[in-house]
Amino acid sequence: MLAHERQQAILQIMQESRSIRITEISERFGVSNETARRDLEYMQKKKLLRRIHGGAILEATNTPMPVNTISPGEFSDASASHESLARIAASFVSDNDILFVGQGETMHQFSRYLHRFTNLTVLTNSLFVINELVGSKVALYALGGLIDPDEQNMGGSIPVSVIEKFYASKAFMSCGGVSLNGAVSDYNSDGTLLNMMMTHSEKRYLVASSNKFGRNAFGKVCDLQDFDVVITDDALPDEYREYIKHLDVALQITHK
Repeated sequence: MLAHERQQAILQIMQESRSIRITEISERFGVSNETARRDLEYMQKKKLLRRIHGGAILEATNTPMPVNTISPGEFSDASASHESLARIAASFVSDNDILFVGQGETMHQFSRYLHRFTNLTVLTNSLFVINELVGSKVALYALGGLIDPDEQNMGGSIPVSVIEKFYASKAFMSCGGVSLNGAVSDYNSDGTLLNMMMTHSEKRYLVASSNKFGRNAFGKVCDLQDFDVVITDDALPDEYREYIKHLDVALQITHK
C-alpha cells in the first residue's frame, strides 16, 4: 500500500472512531511506528487532524474528508530514501567495529546492512534494531530502560547509566530536525542518551534525509559540528551545504 492510500484509510477509520493510536496504525498496515507518526504529522500539516501523545484525534468541527485530500506523490519515495541513506551509511562500517546505533526508521534500515560484517558489536536503544539483529552473528547489547511503545525505543536514566561504561569506534544516529544555526534535535524530550553516544565514540555520523533540515524537533540532542560526517540526499538546500562545509564536517550526498 502506498503512503497516500494508507493515509486515506487512516482518515476513514477516524471518521468512525474520531481518534487513532500510532500502535493501531502500525498493526493494521504493517508499518513501523515511525512511519505511522510521519503519516499523522503530514496529515496534521494538511489540517486533517490534531496530533496528541501516542496518536491523533479529529476535532469536533471536522467534516468528512474528500478522497483526493492526500497527494499521491508526497511520501511515495520515503522508504526508498531511508534505504538509500542506510546503504551509504553502512559503507562507513568495517569489520571489528564497535557501534552505537540510534533510533528511528533510518537506523532500522541501517541495521539490515550490518549482518555481513564480522566481529561487529552493536549497542542500541532501538527495539527495531534489536529485533533486526537478534540471533545474528553481531554481538548485540540492548541498553535497557523505559520502553516507549510509540517510538519503539528505550529511554530514561537506565540506558544513560549503562552507556557511561562503554566506548565505541563509531556512532550512527538520525534525527527529527536540523536548524540553520546547527542545532540537531529529535522527538524525545531528553537527548542525553544520544548525546552520550556521540561523546563516547571516536567517529560520529548523522544520517538524515534532506527534509529534516530547516526544522526543529522537540528536544535538542547536540550540534551539527559535533559530527564527523553528515549523510543526506541531493535535495539538501545550498545554504546547508555551505554551512556544513564551513563547519569542516564531511558531507556525503546520496541520490534518491
